[in-house]
Amino acid sequence: MYTYDPQLIVLGGSARHGFEYFKTAMWDELKTFAFPGSVEKIKIEISELHNSGIVGAAALYLDSQN
Repeated sequence: MYTYDPQLIVLGGSARHGFEYFKTAMWDELKTFAFPGSVEKIKIEISELHNSGIVGAAALYLDSQN
């Protein structure tokens, strides 16, 4: 978040399965982030795709070819 200041983070793979277990701790930790404006606007969601890591890797590869 220090580098990109994203508006959305999508969790996939095994992280999406455990999201309910760590989301409260994650948001508590984000409250201490140095740039509170970034935290206020960010959305963190879980992927509905089962192979989102593969899809993301393919998208990065295709972007690098243009």
